[in-house]
Amino acid sequence: MKKIFFLSLLGLIGTAARAQDHYLDEFFSRHQGESQAVNLTLDHPGGILSGLLGAQGNGDLTSKITGIHLVVFSNAGDKALNDDVALLSANLQRDHFDDLMSVRKQGNMVHFLARSEAGNIKDMVLVVQGEDEIVVASMRGDITQKDLERIGSSIHSSSRDSSGQAQ
Repeated sequence: MKKIFFLSLLGLIGTAARAQDHYLDEFFSRHQGESQAVNLTLDHPGGILSGLLGAQGNGDLTSKITGIHLVVFSNAGDKALNDDVALLSANLQRDHFDDLMSVRKQGNMVHFLARSEAGNIKDMVLVVQGEDEIVVASMRGDITQKDLERIGSSIHSSSRDSSGQAQ
């Protein structure tokens, strides 16, 4: 009996993990090829990220990011699209994505979600809804808190010119 329970529990955990990916994958594939949308998918984007984050010491970090998916919609006023984006956010929260940040201001909204396992971030989703455009970005990988701090310091130092002034 314990063996059956344990195997059932493992199957349920595996199904739940696939469901989390399922909502994102389903959303992105549903909007693939729409005339009002631009899609970008990068599997194992290490080389591109090395250039963006700076090569010094980030090789290890960029190898931890296994995928990035981005879609930009130019039809932000479309009710069906807004409903679909709201449903995506709700489904992700229901499936153990934490709401890290939500900001609303004058009809604009930024929503940042992340799913963690064993203290590492496995998925991050950013939803930005503006007056003219909607952006949904997803990053998958195995990112530690230390990695996030390195990303932040890379971005901070790259936003300064050689004299130390902000660009």
